[in-house]
Amino acid sequence: MNYLLSIGTAVPPFKHKQSDILSFMKASLPPHKEKEKRLLDIIYRKSAIAQRHAILPDFTPAFEKSLLFGPEQEEAPSLEKRMEVYYKHAADLAAKAAYRCLGDFDKKEVTHLITVSCTGLSAPGLEIALIEELGLPTTTFRTGINFMGCYAMFHALRQADAICARDPEAVVLIAGVELCTLHLQQDDSEDNLMANAIFADGAAAALVSHNKKGFQQPLKMNEFHSQLLLKGKQDMAWHLSSKGFLMRLSSYVPQLIKEDIAHWIHGIIDQAFPYQTKEEIHWAFHPGGPRILQNIGTALELPKEALGHSYETLKSHGNMSSVTILFVLKRLMDHPKNKSFPIFAAGFGPGLTMEGLTLVYSEQ
Repeated sequence: MNYLLSIGTAVPPFKHKQSDILSFMKASLPPHKEKEKRLLDIIYRKSAIAQRHAILPDFTPAFEKSLLFGPEQEEAPSLEKRMEVYYKHAADLAAKAAYRCLGDFDKKEVTHLITVSCTGLSAPGLEIALIEELGLPTTTFRTGINFMGCYAMFHALRQADAICARDPEAVVLIAGVELCTLHLQQDDSEDNLMANAIFADGAAAALVSHNKKGFQQPLKMNEFHSQLLLKGKQDMAWHLSSKGFLMRLSSYVPQLIKEDIAHWIHGIIDQAFPYQTKEEIHWAFHPGGPRILQNIGTALELPKEALGHSYETLKSHGNMSSVTILFVLKRLMDHPKNKSFPIFAAGFGPGLTMEGLTLVYSEQ
């Protein structure tokens, strides 16, 4: 069994109130789009988000200069322009999270690096930039996980777990960064208006090893689980285009999760934690949006406070795609209410994919 030793998180410098982003989005619509503006009011009021961070200053009037989406822009930014911003900022933000994750740990002990991002890619890629920035050994084995969407961090943790199971001396650093706001699309379809209302930018890093390495609050990773809901294949998707990455986020996704998640989770919990009640489990769900969290709570018959860490992450940061689950898990590491309770974490993404992970506090 391997340990999740530490988590570090980072957000970009521009913090936008959800109300300011709403004003920006409404102003970007033509004057005759009154129906769409009313819909925006409803979506943002129900978003459960207070603020979001972005690498772009564009969405708040207080920041005078815009990079991609200012009123002076006559057409949608090209993919090249969006990627220029990604290349300039992604590695620095990921490195910030990695430094916080590593703390005083000797970087020379890191043997493997896994990078995660679905909002930009290149070759040489993020992993090489981080080896140089962090001063990791040039012999570090490296892997890039790209374009898998919101569940990608579970795949990275599973890869790290497999590496450490094969080599007990391995120390794996995972570094993820998502700059979702670069791919804002200024069209007025309902799916697009919903996507623009929840996605944000952020970075997170995790350190995984077979040994505790002196860390005081590690989590033991137990079992990984995966379930593909092919009936939702077209309801959550992510595609490249000349004007950026296009997100397909159907309003049917929360219902799909609600229909299938209870049976899936109960099967996992009954096997992993047969002696725990639902009240004796810490729940860490990827906050894909308020309706997803609400439907999970309904399906599992859990009160809202049982999903408190997910709701608080959504409120403070929005949906930062793959890295968001590490923000939720960090809250559980930093503020453990009862270390005798195990943890169930889950995320969702294109496919439609459900990924799960069970963990326990290291004292157990």
